[in-house]
Amino acid sequence: MIIDGDVEHNGNQKTIGKIEATVDVIAAGVSGKSHPHSGVQSGGSNSGPPVPSGT
Repeated sequence: MIIDGDVEHNGNQKTIGKIEATVDVIAAGVSGKSHPHSGVQSGGSNSGPPVPSGT
């Protein structure tokens, strides 16, 4: 099925297989492509969690 245009879905979705996006994926306000992290330190430490886009 090919859909041209915007689609809005209310309810749960289960996908068997992969989901791809050519631009970006936003999950819980966090961009998968370009999101900052909190608690970043130099060296071998791990950063904090991603910060929602626009904050």
